[in-house]
Amino acid sequence: MLMNINFESVLLSYTAFLISITIHEFAHAWMADHLGDPTPRKYKRLEPNPITIIQAHPFGALVVPLIGAFQGLSIGWAATPVNPHLVDKKYTIRQAERLISIAGPVSNLILAFIACLIFAFLSKQMLVDQDGGNQVMVWMEPIYNLSQSLIIINLFLALFNLLPVPPLDGFSVFANLLPARSGLVSFILQYQQVFLIFIFVFAGKMLYPFVMQLASIFLQIAYFLVG
Repeated sequence: MLMNINFESVLLSYTAFLISITIHEFAHAWMADHLGDPTPRKYKRLEPNPITIIQAHPFGALVVPLIGAFQGLSIGWAATPVNPHLVDKKYTIRQAERLISIAGPVSNLILAFIACLIFAFLSKQMLVDQDGGNQVMVWMEPIYNLSQSLIIINLFLALFNLLPVPPLDGFSVFANLLPARSGLVSFILQYQQVFLIFIFVFAGKMLYPFVMQLASIFLQIAYFLVG
């Protein structure tokens, strides 16, 4: 059984996930701190340290993602302690919640695009290397594979977290765009467990076409930029 497991692929998948979720949670912490909330600083979350994420969420950031990586899946979770009620008075609580929530998915989109630039650059370098009849440089392949995984995982995390279901980031953004006593928000909160089960079962199939389309667009821009 173990002989059939590609441990390099498992390590690659987990590494990409850990980098992605670390940046995602750091973005929440940075935005909260920027708005005046002292909570992330109090819990030492103002640096993108994966060890901190693992220590705070050993099950969601280590055990489950590793099990998922053996199954070819990128799943897991973490959270950043924030308190929108403590932000500077020039921001409303609703503004703070919206900005802090959206920071995570935006960071994943940025990281996905950076990975696209790396992927595009290395693709061109490897093509030149092959045309020259030389062996592909040893250091290129793992970075090339990691960048590929980072593109897909970060685009998926961005889109997944934008779904308007609690406790995902998208719900805070969605709820803050609606009137404070919206019946739709109450309805979603009432049946949030049902919605969560639904998206965990079907999110992969639902989001995959959008992930691939976004990846294609990002890569086209990246190839143009790297020349």
